[in-house]
Amino acid sequence: MAAGSRDQVSGDNLGRPVADSPICCNSLMMTGLLWLLAGFLLGSFPGHQCGESFCVPADATFAARRTPVPDFNLYDVLRLHQHFVIYEGNFPQTGKTPRLTVKLPMNKPATLAIADERGSVIVQIQDRGWPEFLDINGPCRSAEECPALDLARAITLLSKPNSN
Repeated sequence: MAAGSRDQVSGDNLGRPVADSPICCNSLMMTGLLWLLAGFLLGSFPGHQCGESFCVPADATFAARRTPVPDFNLYDVLRLHQHFVIYEGNFPQTGKTPRLTVKLPMNKPATLAIADERGSVIVQIQDRGWPEFLDINGPCRSAEECPALDLARAITLLSKPNSN
């Protein structure tokens, strides 16, 4: 048998190709299941960047994270050549602009305000604790043409916030 051949002999599966070994395949299957479970539990998959309570989609990157005061974080996010700021904390600034109720895949209460071609999507991610809210700010002309709302729809929540 040639070195590196698929038909190598190993332990209790004499004469059976290593890839056909129940041990080999079960190990590969378990490894895959563990990665899938880890992604599900963390709400993220390889390539996604995460804050303390959320992950942005793979096509978005964090340009910076700022913590101006201890009770909130600000993330500068780049996605599709556009700039966004995500607030993570308990007291988002709602302002006086009228807000529309919007639906997000994460099934959490959310509103959208639009002013000066910028949108603010405020999402209540939990009732108590820190952080209670995300505020996704970015380009937005209308509810139909709103990259800020598109980003909010693509964000996934972590089941338990990180303590970074």
